[in-house]
Amino acid sequence: TTRDKAVFLFGWLADRHTNFTEELAAKALQILEPDSGTRSSHRGLRITDGLETDLVHDLDLKAFEERVEGLFEWHEKHVVRDKFLAPYFAIVQSSGMGKTKLLVEFRKKYNLGESEHACKTILCVDAKLLDQEKEYFDHKLDVETSYTVSIVDTVLAKLDDIVEDAKNTSSLKKLVLLFDEAQGLMRGTDKSGKKSLVFRAIRWWLRVERNLHIVAVFAGTTAALTNFFPPDPPKMGVSRNKQVCYKNYKEGEADMKELFPPFYELNTVACLRRKKPALETQASDPGFPQAAIYGRPLFAHYYLEGELKEGKDGKLNEFEHRLVLSVPKYEENLSSCYSVLGSRVQMGVVSSFHTLSALIRFGYACLVEFRQQDDSKSTPLVGVTFMPDPVCATLAMRFMDEDWEDEELKGRGKKFWVGQAEKAFTTKLCLPDKGDACEIFAALYMLFCGDVLRKMTNETLSSFAVSLDEWFGLVKNGGSESAPIGDMGQKEDEDEANKLVSRTEAFLTGCGGCATRSLAKNNERVKTIGQV
Repeated sequence: TTRDKAVFLFGWLADRHTNFTEELAAKALQILEPDSGTRSSHRGLRITDGLETDLVHDLDLKAFEERVEGLFEWHEKHVVRDKFLAPYFAIVQSSGMGKTKLLVEFRKKYNLGESEHACKTILCVDAKLLDQEKEYFDHKLDVETSYTVSIVDTVLAKLDDIVEDAKNTSSLKKLVLLFDEAQGLMRGTDKSGKKSLVFRAIRWWLRVERNLHIVAVFAGTTAALTNFFPPDPPKMGVSRNKQVCYKNYKEGEADMKELFPPFYELNTVACLRRKKPALETQASDPGFPQAAIYGRPLFAHYYLEGELKEGKDGKLNEFEHRLVLSVPKYEENLSSCYSVLGSRVQMGVVSSFHTLSALIRFGYACLVEFRQQDDSKSTPLVGVTFMPDPVCATLAMRFMDEDWEDEELKGRGKKFWVGQAEKAFTTKLCLPDKGDACEIFAALYMLFCGDVLRKMTNETLSSFAVSLDEWFGLVKNGGSESAPIGDMGQKEDEDEANKLVSRTEAFLTGCGGCATRSLAKNNERVKTIGQV
């Protein structure tokens, strides 16, 4: 692709040419990210939050356009129809990454094109469209709580009405349907016990032989990774109409075709953007207020709206719940604890598909790899990462402070979190990239030493900067009470400072033990805790 070529050229020039100036670098970056002004992408807890901004990231919009155009090849080429089941793909990514915004902006751009093209956005919710939603969504698809055989006829009739409404000109040849909050379509079970009844019916509907070429995209924050990839539909059942002719299906023919892979490469996190986010006023505190705008666009939106705070008027409590996967007793759930740990250190490769799906569906992990295996019954190969997000990091810091609490959520001590990290490795929930856990425990130790100093300056852990000398002294002395204290920020109570510093000592004992046990299995040269 153009982007891959640009990345390769950029790296090659930087390695081999000393006269590769900053001006040339800017031109190279221009290929990667065409100038988009101050555009950004938002998605909030309210469906319309942030959608008033101009455009999404150019790379995302262009890549999305290419994927949609690729779906139309299903209608145009027999070889594509013979390979892929139906002309649709899903957008799969964690909350706040700009999925809804991408759909809205694509609709706006696509409908400005030729009269032969049209795009409709469909919101899959029970309630009526609110006035502020009508600007962004053309239709609402009822997601009823009770599903019977008749619901399939109801949904398909509604889709037929949407198609008729789109045919405002006789020249219409291509129609794109964008379904948002589509996880509701996964409800319902047919008589044979097959789940995702409504969605499978829509998938059959997309395959109907008709003159108008229709393709679809499905998005939903709380949709699981496998929601839009249900097993091959049955040869007979209420999801398929026997009286209809389908483009790539013959009676009695087993459906063993592939599904189009999901779209998940979103570049909306501000740290990935070349331009610094624009602010009306620059915060003076070099901590949370300044850093919040560099995370996912959802958080930047709420920061600029003054809602990124605790309390009834803020959103942080909802984000705190999401960080622990909305599990009430998060400390008893290893996946929830992994979500917190992963927000601060890269813990390695997650081996559990169920955990991977939960981290994306309910948490803030980002999907970075998705590959269907040759065996259609096997789970896909999936990779996730935690993007550098100051808001998630701050919330994770608070969960790792035993004195912190916000309503029913309470923090746990550092020794607890070391134990959870060790448990994640010993149970093989995750595997360290380098083969052992030593560097991960060392990273946790350095982070915790910083947390001790941060808390002395600010009880809410919202000030990120600490003294390098004091931090290094604390790291070097193992968190012991003999570590040099200095003024330790703004607090003058040395007894309180010593109390906070001494908490690190208990952590170091556990951390050193974990690292030693890990290394002992992989490196015979490590003999003592002192060497660790």
